[in-house]
Amino acid sequence: MQYRVNLAQADVINMNNWYYSKECLEQIKSQINKKQIIVYDEAQTTPNKQIGKTIKAEIIDDCLYADINLFKPPSANFINLSITGRLEIVTTVNNLWVGGKAKGVIYDKDTIQHCMNHYEVKKPEIISLFVSDTYPFSKDKFKTSNFVKQGIIFNNE
Repeated sequence: MQYRVNLAQADVINMNNWYYSKECLEQIKSQINKKQIIVYDEAQTTPNKQIGKTIKAEIIDDCLYADINLFKPPSANFINLSITGRLEIVTTVNNLWVGGKAKGVIYDKDTIQHCMNHYEVKKPEIISLFVSDTYPFSKDKFKTSNFVKQGIIFNNE
């Protein structure tokens, strides 16, 4: 089955206190589009836990989406990025923070949470996608999934 997955959002600080710039998301998108990335049913890249592969990625409204083909059902409701790269500590109050309460969080006059310190991802290198019980870009704890069914892929070979 083909699914579309919302992997990341540019210019917000996620609940893991990481920040992806638009440039960073473009680099990740390019890596996904150059080769198929494996989707694993856990964070470890164990061969017998492979459940799918990426088809393509695109950025829409500052969000990185990947189309994936799952050939086994996932064990959880979220699919996340597994990347390496340099993390650079940044101090700012200009970026919306999508997580819950944490040290370093301030509120503006509209009670929007902002995080003063976070890590900006530089030079990302995508390792895989993995299934998880949580999604670092969700403000809504009751959100059921970050991927939606797109349709059936038929292999006409």
